[in-house]
Amino acid sequence: SLRENSTTEKIQNLHHGLEEEITLENGSDVTKKDLSKTEKDEIDVGGPIISSSAMESYVHLIDKEAPNENPRHCIDDNMGCKEVKIQMNEDKDHTTSLLLFYQYIDPQWSDSLFKKVLAFVEGMGKKYNITGRMRVAYEGLNCTLTGTYSNLRRWCRALREYEDGKYFSKTEFKITDHLPKHQCFPKLHAFKVDELVNYGLAGHLTPSITKTGKHLEPEDYHLKMAEKDTVIIDVRNHYESLIGHFSPPNNGAKYIDPNMRKSTEFPVWLDKPETKEMLRNKQVLMYCTGGVRCERASALLQTKIENEEDVKKLGIKGIYQLQGGIDKYFKKFPDGGWWKGKNYVFDKRNAHAPPIIEALENEARKVTKNEGEYSTTGGKLQIGSLTNPSIVPVIGMCEACKKPWDRYKSKRRCPTCGVPSLICKECAGELKIKGKSLGSTIRCDLCVNQGITSKQQIKEKEIKELEDYRRERKVDMMAGKDNEDKRNDKISVDKTRKVL
Repeated sequence: SLRENSTTEKIQNLHHGLEEEITLENGSDVTKKDLSKTEKDEIDVGGPIISSSAMESYVHLIDKEAPNENPRHCIDDNMGCKEVKIQMNEDKDHTTSLLLFYQYIDPQWSDSLFKKVLAFVEGMGKKYNITGRMRVAYEGLNCTLTGTYSNLRRWCRALREYEDGKYFSKTEFKITDHLPKHQCFPKLHAFKVDELVNYGLAGHLTPSITKTGKHLEPEDYHLKMAEKDTVIIDVRNHYESLIGHFSPPNNGAKYIDPNMRKSTEFPVWLDKPETKEMLRNKQVLMYCTGGVRCERASALLQTKIENEEDVKKLGIKGIYQLQGGIDKYFKKFPDGGWWKGKNYVFDKRNAHAPPIIEALENEARKVTKNEGEYSTTGGKLQIGSLTNPSIVPVIGMCEACKKPWDRYKSKRRCPTCGVPSLICKECAGELKIKGKSLGSTIRCDLCVNQGITSKQQIKEKEIKELEDYRRERKVDMMAGKDNEDKRNDKISVDKTRKVL
């Protein structure tokens, strides 16, 4: 394991017998080699930016084998090692850069300003050939974008300076450079949404964004995961957590997966009696991919603590969220820290491991040239004799044959609830050759465990849970209004008596 309590850990590359040492601080797992850059990039974006290179972990391999110009250590099969070094040091615009960011606005934009912002971000996107998805709401922006190294930063700078920095002066841009060209989105889609994350909390149900949990930087969050009387809630969907999640140390935080198919299920889950018991007298940590899903989630819990007696009595010791999400954590802990498995992402990468682990896995993939040569043993990915299998854990499982698997590549979805299906290459390939489909019996693990066998059944379940939640929220709001009216009536009576 990369997390054993020793002062020096080694990741071995058995190809040519080379070794790379990664020194850790006295078992605290704070990696001294930080792949992120917080200083000014070559193109100043005028504010917070966390950038890293997807090739950073390949440098030691490239440097030691550059004379051979062997392409197997490079991200793109068509590039030699010398070309990679040129691209890293001189010509970054020949690869893809990926940008993740969000920004909530309080108070929310007016109709006219919303339209103005939507036109601006889309116009600047076209100007700089930016592609990807822009979720634009009255409450702000949530974007996953791709472009060249230079153009992506120019777009960030333009957004930073919009309205003289009134809205985006402190926005944290997270950029990953040197991704292969084919991982660039084909088009730009800017579209209006009611919520940056669809929790079903628009309108009067929306918790104030000013009531979020305390934002912890990755280093502080990492230490907090080792504390007792703590729970860590994975605010992502269950199919994301199936292939990777935080695994805190023994006697540290207890990991909780709410088993959600989509974010609208989170408010319902938070209201369940069994959920409340898990949070009793605990510190509550939350995390997600980039941080945006934790904003409303933590604000909702904080609002409940302030306004609902049964939640207030739970004695929750604090709410904390991971600043910048898993993406930023990987930049600060390239060996993975307390992470286990892959990080599911909503871009062309599909999923990825922490940078150092990713480098080792890709190194092996380039040598084998064939994913069919991969084998799984005891839930660990073993690739010939190149990689210590404990370095690349596979925690997912094929829904058809049940062997360890962690890549959503089949494009199949659960026939009952519609979430992505985790189907291995062999099962998908064999069925494709035979011209058959897996059929309705192969369902996601949630549907199997919950006894869901039809689309109608899952639809009825979702409608009932949401209606019950909204009905209870409405009753609570009416009760609160009645109490407020009674207080106002009492004040009015007291004033009248005083006058008399």
